[in-house]
Amino acid sequence: MIVATFAAISQPVPVSGEIEAATIRLEKNLSPDGGFDALVKRLVRAGYERVPEVVSRGTFAVRGG
Repeated sequence: MIVATFAAISQPVPVSGEIEAATIRLEKNLSPDGGFDALVKRLVRAGYERVPEVVSRGTFAVRGG
């Protein structure tokens, strides 16, 4: 039995493998694939907005070097 609101079950569900393909893995002291600039470009392509200071969802800021 599933108990959920209509709004909850009406939400789209990602196709199998979509989440894994969109995952960006970051590890301490390791450069992301393609380097830092590639990471920033990937975030923008994914729909995030680069801003000087993060104050809302869907935005990111670059700090430091």
